Amino acid sequence: AAALCLSLLSGCGAAPAELPEPEQPENSSAVAYVPLDDRPVNADRVVYLAESLGYRLTMPEEDLYRTRLDGQDTNPNGTAYGDRAGLYAWLQDREAAGCDRYILSLDQLLSGGLVNSRSFPGADVVLRDGTVLTEEAFLAAILDLLADGENEVYLLDTVMRLAPTVGYDGWDLAGYEALRSYGMAARPTLSGDALTVESIAAAYPLGADATPLDPADYGVTEEAVAQYLRCRERKLRLIDEALRLTEGRENVHFLIGVDDSAPTDSVQTNELAYLRQAVAGRGAVLS
Repeated sequence: AAALCLSLLSGCGAAPAELPEPEQPENSSAVAYVPLDDRPVNADRVVYLAESLGYRLTMPEEDLYRTRLDGQDTNPNGTAYGDRAGLYAWLQDREAAGCDRYILSLDQLLSGGLVNSRSFPGADVVLRDGTVLTEEAFLAAILDLLADGENEVYLLDTVMRLAPTVGYDGWDLAGYEALRSYGMAARPTLSGDALTVESIAAAYPLGADATPLDPADYGVTEEAVAQYLRCRERKLRLIDEALRLTEGRENVHFLIGVDDSAPTDSVQTNELAYLRQAVAGRGAVLS
């Protein structure tokens, strides 16, 4: 198939034909894009799509957003996940260069990628100049940098899936399946004024009847469950903070994807209800 494509482009042996440059939309500028991670569907294919629509897409160096699985070499920042400080410095450069359109993965900027967001309890961010910021302050700095009225900003985030990633942070298939079954258990259903971040987090360890779930019934340890629930609460609090910080900013839009799901009520159910309500009129929650 590749040979056939090449022969068509080259005129079956004639001098290779030059492909036309995509036309730029009127009044367009480059789009700065921070991807979810380095998989082709989030990187290469997005580049091709942008070019097919006539946009110029700019991205950071791959080492700044690459995910490394167990047994692979670490990134230049010494971790298996993306470089939060490096990405912030790249955004500063793009803003200084006059870029006014941004598509940004919050999982990448705040957690170093989708895979790490599933098992990352959080840590302060040390910027390139040595400044130490809490994650909330780091999020505020990103939004203060980019979310002025001159820019169009699209923030991508996820509802954390039901279990971490096999082959990352020590997780194997058996551990994944056990923790996923724990996550699939129904929790108390919240609505109305009871649907708050605090009440959702408080319901994480409870079954549908509001009694505590026993991790042993699902083949997981209490320590693993505690870590899992910390990561869930962290992600929910950060997207809630992003929504709060951008209230009234009509140039900031949200697309929140559901990362894995269950056909019945699960640990995600209250999160989904809350986020659909919180993002109304400013974006969407998508499968």
